[in-house]
Amino acid sequence: MAVGDIYKLAFVYRLHGQTMVNTSHYLVTQDPSTGLAEVILADRFRLVVANAIATIQSSQVFNERVECQRVGPGARLLRYDLTLLGNGPQTTPPVPEAVAMVFRRRTQYAGRKYRGRIFVGGVAQAFFDTFSGRWFPGVESNTGAILLALKSTLTDPGSGMTAVPVLYKNNSTATQQILSTVMDPIPRSQRRRQLGVGV
Repeated sequence: MAVGDIYKLAFVYRLHGQTMVNTSHYLVTQDPSTGLAEVILADRFRLVVANAIATIQSSQVFNERVECQRVGPGARLLRYDLTLLGNGPQTTPPVPEAVAMVFRRRTQYAGRKYRGRIFVGGVAQAFFDTFSGRWFPGVESNTGAILLALKSTLTDPGSGMTAVPVLYKNNSTATQQILSTVMDPIPRSQRRRQLGVGV
C-alpha cells in the first residue's frame, strides 16, 4: 500500500435474512509504519464507523463483518474480512426492511456529483414517530456519533496510519474529501436490490 491508495470499507449486517451493506471509501494519507493496511483500516472502521451505526440497530439485526479492499488506483486487490458476530443493542423491533435512515455526505463542491448517501437499515422503532412519519427529534443524541464518524479521519496510533473519507465513483481518478454530514429527518424507502447500500 502507499499514500494515495483508495480503500473501500463496508459494514455488512443482516435483518430477517436480508443482507445490508454500508460502504465508505478512504484515501490513505499516511502509510503504516508496521502491519497490513487492510487489517488496520478494517479494525479502525469497525471501532469508529460500524460501532456508531450499530447503536441505533434493533437487536434483531445481526452484524456479520467489515470488509476492506484496495480499489484504486489500478487493479483491485484481494479483500480482507473482519468478522463481527453480534446483534444491535436496541430492544424494540426494527422498522421494515425497505425503510432506512439516510445520512448524506458532502464535499466542498455543490451538485449531486459531489454528494453521497448511506442508507442504514434495521433501525429500531424506538426512534420512529408513527404519528408524524418522521424520526423523533431526540434521535440526534444517538445519531450525532454516526454523523461525526462518517466524516472522521481513520487514525491508528500504533502504526501512524491515517486515511480520510472521500467520495469515490467506480475507477474515478478524482476523489473529494467528505467535509460534512447530515441526517434526513424523514425515513426513506429503497428498492430491495439496494437495501442498505450507500455510495
